[in-house]
Amino acid sequence: MVLGINSMLEKKGAQIESTMKDKMATQAMLQREIQMAINIAKARDSLMWFGSLYACVVTGATVGVIARRPVPPVVAVPIVMGGFALTNMFDMAYGNKLQRVVAEAESIMINEKHRFVPPSQAPFYGKYDEALVKKIEGIGSVGSYWPEPVKAVIDSFQLPK
Repeated sequence: MVLGINSMLEKKGAQIESTMKDKMATQAMLQREIQMAINIAKARDSLMWFGSLYACVVTGATVGVIARRPVPPVVAVPIVMGGFALTNMFDMAYGNKLQRVVAEAESIMINEKHRFVPPSQAPFYGKYDEALVKKIEGIGSVGSYWPEPVKAVIDSFQLPK
């Protein structure tokens, strides 16, 4: 009788655990979708504002050229660079840039997992595989890569101990 109750409790516990995992996955999926929708909405809003500004700049330059007024050549710089920036924003807002970014993130998570190893002081540092930790073992700090002349100047400003 006791064995039957124990196995029944174990089955019920497993069922509850499965239900909880499913609910947590559903919640995580919903949060991800909300965040992605917000990112797309931000991109569309930025596109609207910067697109309007870009249209004003291009219209002003075009009217100046048509009216045979002197238009400085430097005006071409924001027109060309603005075109690239707007194309990038349009791709994020209406294209498939988000899917390409997600695909790249998946690739990084699969092929470059060593980039996620935290400093050894992090409480979860021990949860990373030794192989990943060894991949970053020989890498020095940013300051160790400075060119020698710059490093000498920086060292000269340090106070003596």
